[in-house]
Amino acid sequence: MLSRLTYAPRFWLPFVVIALTALAIGFLTVPNAALDDSYITYRYALNLLEGHSFVFNPGDHTLTTTAGGYALLLSVLGFIFGHDFPTISNLLSVFSILLGGLFIYGIAASSSHRVAGLVGAVLFQASPLVLESVGMETATYMAALLGGLYAFKIGRPMAGGIALGAAFTLRPDAVIPVAIVFAFHIFHTRRIPWAPALAAAAVSVPYLLFLMILFGSPFPVTLAAKAAQQGLGFPSFISGGLSAFTEYARVSPFFWLFLLFIAAGMVQIPKNRWAWPLVLWAVVHSVAYFLLNVTFYRWYYVPLMPAVGLLIGLGFELGLNMFRQATASWSRSWARYGVAAALGLAAVSPFVAEGTWMRHMMLGFPDARERYYCEAGRWLQDNTDPKATVGVAEVGIMGYYSERNMVDFLGLTSRKTARALEHDDIFWPIAHFQPDYLVFTGEYPLWNYPIYSDKWFNYTYKLATHIDLSVSKESLERFPSGPTKQGPFVIYQRSRPQLNALEEFRPLQGDFEGRLRLEGFGITAHDILPGDYAAVSLTWNITSPLAEPLDVFVHAVNERGIVVAQADVTVNSPKWPLHHQVQHYAFMRVPLDTPPGNYRLVAGLAKLPTGERLKVVDDGVSIGTSVDVGGLKVLPAPEPASIDVFDLPQRSDYSAGGVRLLGWKLLDQPQAGKGFRLRFTFQKMDQVSNGLAVVIRARDGDGNLLAEGGTPLATEYYPITAWRPGEAIASWLDILVPANAPPKMYLSATLVDRATGLGYPEASLGEVSVERP
Repeated sequence: MLSRLTYAPRFWLPFVVIALTALAIGFLTVPNAALDDSYITYRYALNLLEGHSFVFNPGDHTLTTTAGGYALLLSVLGFIFGHDFPTISNLLSVFSILLGGLFIYGIAASSSHRVAGLVGAVLFQASPLVLESVGMETATYMAALLGGLYAFKIGRPMAGGIALGAAFTLRPDAVIPVAIVFAFHIFHTRRIPWAPALAAAAVSVPYLLFLMILFGSPFPVTLAAKAAQQGLGFPSFISGGLSAFTEYARVSPFFWLFLLFIAAGMVQIPKNRWAWPLVLWAVVHSVAYFLLNVTFYRWYYVPLMPAVGLLIGLGFELGLNMFRQATASWSRSWARYGVAAALGLAAVSPFVAEGTWMRHMMLGFPDARERYYCEAGRWLQDNTDPKATVGVAEVGIMGYYSERNMVDFLGLTSRKTARALEHDDIFWPIAHFQPDYLVFTGEYPLWNYPIYSDKWFNYTYKLATHIDLSVSKESLERFPSGPTKQGPFVIYQRSRPQLNALEEFRPLQGDFEGRLRLEGFGITAHDILPGDYAAVSLTWNITSPLAEPLDVFVHAVNERGIVVAQADVTVNSPKWPLHHQVQHYAFMRVPLDTPPGNYRLVAGLAKLPTGERLKVVDDGVSIGTSVDVGGLKVLPAPEPASIDVFDLPQRSDYSAGGVRLLGWKLLDQPQAGKGFRLRFTFQKMDQVSNGLAVVIRARDGDGNLLAEGGTPLATEYYPITAWRPGEAIASWLDILVPANAPPKMYLSATLVDRATGLGYPEASLGEVSVERP
């Protein structure tokens, strides 16, 4: 027969509160939570179920997730419930948050600290850091660890060993709390827990062997990448944590009272040994992440939250006991009630703070980044070849929805990219992989690299589309550095062949002043047409520390030593590691007027900002300032393309400024409120200046201007002056159709002299139909 205590509120009320908290979190986060990194794990599970093996990019066996065990768990759940991994993972996170709260309460309650346990459990569950990790493996990992600790606490070490082994498969960070739990058990029992240790090994060792067989190593590439990201301006573990707390305090000043409760809880720690493992776990975890020098990610702080919650709970409990003792003999009820009210306000402040943050999160949904990433991913799936490669800063959501092979700028999917980031070469993955598509976001599309000013990029990539969505002000405020801070997403398509089939060889002489050696050089091809680019790869080995940045140059010189083509790249050489090879790329364009013939290729280094060249030495004797690295053959320029090769459904006889408009073609059907692309083809007739631009205007039937767009007729990469007589060139132009556009628009074209701003006579192109969305 159950005792009366079973029905007493002090027994069942904590479980109800913890369950209701988890339920509220579920309603808030399950439909809305979407962290980009979590989708990397989802894609592993999806690829496994779809027969692509346990990989992120099909065919590439690189371990890019720290949560391989979680991906395997999701694949099992996906096999049972379907492939909606975002919803499955969000629900699993909420259930794990419920379990985590119950285990925290159980750990404290089993030591007669029910109040501290309840406060700690609820504060852990509703912590902003826990809420913002929903969808990740973090909550499930924490539930397994807390469950293991609780099992050891109540004398069930075998169950605890299994739970701790499972936690290690979910995330390798578990090695810290697992070691602490076993050490704490040995300290108390004076016995080595062989059976629980074997149980943990039985769960974790097969998983490690699985990773070894599939990937060659159980260690993911992400750790090195996230340590290298600080060079791009990412905050550190410490500075990022302080910034996050300041952000929370800005939303609710009550967060500052957490420090007071934590201090009061610390006073209680010496006589509450049951809480030592959680506090020690938080301390060692923080020290380890600080020493690893990783960048700031909010879920890195979740392992601190059980200790923080319990410290606040112990501080809350201490204040409650002090109030009871101080007011037990008070005769004036008004004084007692006044103090009670003041202490009550302080007591509810942590819950008010976290409730305020939950409301703040609700106002910020849907997440602006998640919406942009989903839209970009779906555009890529609908408009690109299934074999296309896509370069992007955050590969999770876009990779999941696009189902394309992703090239990651931040090094999460490639060890080589992570190594390039260590010396601030964010351009390396674009130069090395040359993806078919590039997705850029935000104010700084490639951080410290000015990609839009790069001549090779502008020559090689063309704008494919842009994505501009309507998002809430609160969503933008939650992510002030997100994708919409300065304009929409833009997607570029590579319009030139890849240049990354490099021939590698070792030069005979490559020692620069005994400080670094040029050990490898490669070029796309030794035969090249005028006007084309060649990709150049250089591999260096640093033998002495470098204090100043250097300029690396590659020159093509003729028989008289005159430079006819060159590539210059500034490198952050002080960050190059000693006695390790460093590879970087440069792109050299052969000018259009380069005569056919054979040229020598030389490479060298110059100090910045002086431009002084480093000397090449042989046995300590200077032999010059550059290394001969091979030859280059410039082929004769091909004959101009025939007009017949151009698809010109709409012909034109408009001529002005020494050029003739041969015709034009709609590449997109105009739709009201959206942009459409127009391709037009001009032919050189006479001598012209290099300053012509074409302007296309759209008018209604009454001649009212609806929209217009303009673009230079040629760029610096192929100026009009380089066109040969009779040569025809195609160009593209995007025009935005007004939302209130009529069913038909009438297009016209005019050429404008960019130097004077004067326009040539306008010519009619014809009418186009406008579709309604």
